[in-house]
Amino acid sequence: MSNEAEYSYFVKRLRDEIENGQSRRHDFCVKKLAFTTGLLGIGSLGVPFKADHIDLTSLLWLVPVVSLAFDLYIVSEDYGVKRAGAFLGKLNSGAAESERIWESEFVHEKNNKFAPFAFFIVSIVLWGGAAMLLLQSHVRYFFIIIWSIVIFLTEIGLLVYSLQLRSNLKE
Repeated sequence: MSNEAEYSYFVKRLRDEIENGQSRRHDFCVKKLAFTTGLLGIGSLGVPFKADHIDLTSLLWLVPVVSLAFDLYIVSEDYGVKRAGAFLGKLNSGAAESERIWESEFVHEKNNKFAPFAFFIVSIVLWGGAAMLLLQSHVRYFFIIIWSIVIFLTEIGLLVYSLQLRSNLKE
């Protein structure tokens, strides 16, 4: 196999990996919303069972934790897509000139400035919803405050890490 054929095969495989990564990232985003809204909905219910009342508000504590778990996967897939695209933008990547220009110039000039913050904003909104429901369930404020601080700082840390990964690819 010639070098040119090897490069062509490699670039095609890399392009396929980008598409697969984008698909996996999308699936994680959809699953994150499905699981967390399900937990929010079920956690906000009280279920009567015979003479007892089953309180499901404990599930609300899991909403931001599940959201954070999905965020880890979303950031991982996002980085994989960005890393492959950054490689294709290099002069010696074997990609066609139009693809190199797309990956190295156009995408960076016309990128969506909101995109890096989307996972964070959704997770904070989900945390806020869970916190409001927990406040109504007469849970002690101290536990909600500690839980909120841990969740918020962890999400901020993941956001900073994600932005740092993106920044390193631009160098």
